[in-house]
Order: sequence, then C-alpha cells, then structure tokens
Amino acid sequence: MIATTRIASGLLAISFAGCIVSSVAEDRDVDIDGDAASDSGAGHDAGLTDAVQTDTRRSDAARADGATGQSTPVVLVHGYLGHASDWDAMRAGLAERGRDPARLFAVELGNTNDSIIDLAGRLQTFVDGVVAATGSARVDVVGHSLGGIVVRYWIATGNGGAHVATAITVAGANHGNDNACATELLGASSRQLCPAYASAGEADDDIQVLLNGDPDSADVDETPAGSDPGHPIRWFAYHYVQDLIVLPTDAECLDQSSRGDCSAPVNRQLDLDSTSHTGLISDDRVMDLIAADLDP
Repeated sequence: MIATTRIASGLLAISFAGCIVSSVAEDRDVDIDGDAASDSGAGHDAGLTDAVQTDTRRSDAARADGATGQSTPVVLVHGYLGHASDWDAMRAGLAERGRDPARLFAVELGNTNDSIIDLAGRLQTFVDGVVAATGSARVDVVGHSLGGIVVRYWIATGNGGAHVATAITVAGANHGNDNACATELLGASSRQLCPAYASAGEADDDIQVLLNGDPDSADVDETPAGSDPGHPIRWFAYHYVQDLIVLPTDAECLDQSSRGDCSAPVNRQLDLDSTSHTGLISDDRVMDLIAADLDP
C-alpha cells in the first residue's frame, strides 16, 4: 500500500509538473522540446559574438570603473526554461534608450533544471569573458525569474561581489517559488526553490537560507554591497504584483524584515496590465525602468 501510494503520488506530481511547464512555455511562446533541457552549459559566448557597434554613452558606473566614454557592460540572465534570445527585445530597447549594443550581453545558462550552484558557475564564466572582451572591471547584471536568484547566489558566493556595479532582479524568485514544488522531479533548481520562504532544511542545499536567512527575521543582508567599499552594488528588485509564475509574488521582494515585506526602498512594485511574467522583459514600461536604473 505504501509503495502504491508513493507511485501514485509521483505520477500526480509528474502530471502537475507537466501542467506548470506547459503554462510557462505558453507564457514564453517557445517550444519546450527545444534545447532548454538538453543544452547544459552550451552557448555561453553567444552574447560576445553578436554585439553590434554603435555610439556609446557614458554612465556613472562606467566612470567609477574608469572606462572613459563607454557605458558599463550589461549582462542579462534568463529564467527557467529560458534562452539568451529571450532578451532580444530588451537589448534592442536598451539600445534605443542610449545603451551601447556592443556592451549588452545575454548569457545562455543551458539546462535550467540544473542546480542554482551550477548555473551561477556558468554565469561567472560568462562574466569573466565579458570582462576580458570589454576591458571593463565591472558589469551591470539583470536577472529574470530564476535568473534573479542565480545572480544573487553568484554575487554572494562567486566573484560577483567584485564585478557588479548594479544588480536588478525582474520578477525574481528571490525567496523561492511555491510553483517550483510542481517541478521538483525535473531537477535541482526547483527543489532549491520549493517551498517559498524556506527555513533551514526545508529546501535543497539551503540556498534560500544562505541568501535570505530566517524568513521571519532580518538576520541576513539580502542586498550585499560587494567587495569594493568605494563602489557598493546598487540593488533593485522588481515585484510584479500580477505574477502567476512566481508565487507568492512577494517572494520577489528583497530586504524583507519578515515574509511578505515589500516595503524596503530597493523594491519597485510593477502593477502592470496587458503583460505576463515572461512578457515583462519585452515590455516598454519595464525597459524604461531598467534603462533608468542602470544609468542614473
């Protein structure tokens, strides 16, 4: 009876997971049978090879970096089941708003069912390439959905603290995601995000605890300044209040004193109609915000 129950529960979870994955794919308008689940670690140089030269614009972060007359490179990090190409509209939009398209890069993380630890390692490798290619010691980084917590883990545990000027999470799964509980059987990243607001031992590898501490106290700095006290990292968390993918939606907020607290100045509330979770990164209103936050 116990074995039968476990099998039935597993089949139910697989069925529910299929519904969630199909929902995400429909929202993304992509083929879920493509390379997202099999292309682990591939294509990391995509953003380095297809940039186009244009006029440059000086930013405060670039001046701090010492890159005369050039804007700080921007690295865009996609979400679950995503690809670097998800950012094509954003790259075009930021170029229209004055950013140098030759310094806009989108990483291909590969299989997003892999561990957040592995995904952060791939991000670090990609950023190392951007730094080498541009000669800029610092980058701005924007993470969408799962990409948001990948960015945060990289900053907290890798060399991101030394490289990042501005960090933006867009509908990021910063405090986990209850929807990830439906896809736990698909890979490690879902088990690390389920449940939202996980306490010690509740989710795999305690990544949420490392980044957020106890969900009901402000015992961890969720927006670390980085390793250069002269140029602390500037943080922004975009909270999409109509989100149906990251739940509860307040898990997208940072600097929470207790679960559900979105009152910190770092948080921007996106009360937007006529868009969706994945549509945010091609929405002109979000592009306006990102362009302003990257280059104050």
